[in-house]
Amino acid sequence: MNAVAIVLASGSGQRFGTEGVPKHLTNILGVPIIVWTLNTAIQSKLFSSIIVVTRKNDIHQTKKILKEYFSDDMLDIHLTEGGNERRKSFLLGLDDLTKANLVSKETMVALFDANRPFTPMSQLQSLYEAALEYGCSCPGRPIVNGVARMDSRRILEVPDKSSYFEFVTPEFMQFRAIKSALDKSKEGFCSLVEYALDVGLNPTTLDASSLNIKLTYPEDKTFLEGVALNSQLVKPSKYSK
Repeated sequence: MNAVAIVLASGSGQRFGTEGVPKHLTNILGVPIIVWTLNTAIQSKLFSSIIVVTRKNDIHQTKKILKEYFSDDMLDIHLTEGGNERRKSFLLGLDDLTKANLVSKETMVALFDANRPFTPMSQLQSLYEAALEYGCSCPGRPIVNGVARMDSRRILEVPDKSSYFEFVTPEFMQFRAIKSALDKSKEGFCSLVEYALDVGLNPTTLDASSLNIKLTYPEDKTFLEGVALNSQLVKPSKYSK
C-alpha cells in the first residue's frame, strides 16, 4: 500500500479541561488514547509512515509513551511540532513527510484525529479503496440534532437538516490532489474534504458508527470506555524489549 498517515494531537484540550496531561495521552481503560489510535493504524498495514503532530511541550512525553508500546521496527513513526490551529498542524505534518521524501504524487494521505481511537481496520481499508475510486473519502452520517445559522449567539435561520451531513476523520485523499489545492490556496483547509471540493472532487462517505466517537469533553471518556467494553475491543499492550 502506498499510504501515509498524519495524526493530529496538537489541540489545547481546552474543552476537555486537561491539566498537566495532554488530552491525547488520556487513558482509556488504562491505555493512552493515542496508543489506541496508532495501534489500529499500524495493524491495518496500510501505512508506510505515520507522523504525529503535537505541541512542542508535549513531544517528549508523547515520545516516551509511544516507546512503551511500539518498537522502532514496527513502523516508521515520526513526531513533529504542530501549529496553533488545525490547518497549520496538518500542513506542518505534510511538509515534514515531503521533506523526508516519504510521499509521492500517487501517495494516499490519511488524516487522523489522535482522540478518535476506535476506527475499525475494516473501515480504514474501505476508506482507502473508496479514495482510490472517488479521490477522497471519510466516514459520515446524517445530522440528527437541530442545525442553525447564528450571529452573536442569536439564531438567524434553521435550515433543512436533511440537506446536511456530518463527516468525521479519518479522511483519505491522494497527495497529488492535495498539492493541487495548495497551489491555489496556500493557507490550506481544516479537512481533506475541503481540499477535495476545492479541486472539483466530490468526496464519498462510508457509514460512521459508535466506533468513530471522539474524545472531546470529560464525559466522553466514560462513553468511550463503555464502547470499548461493549465492542470487546482488545487493549493495546506494551511490547517486551
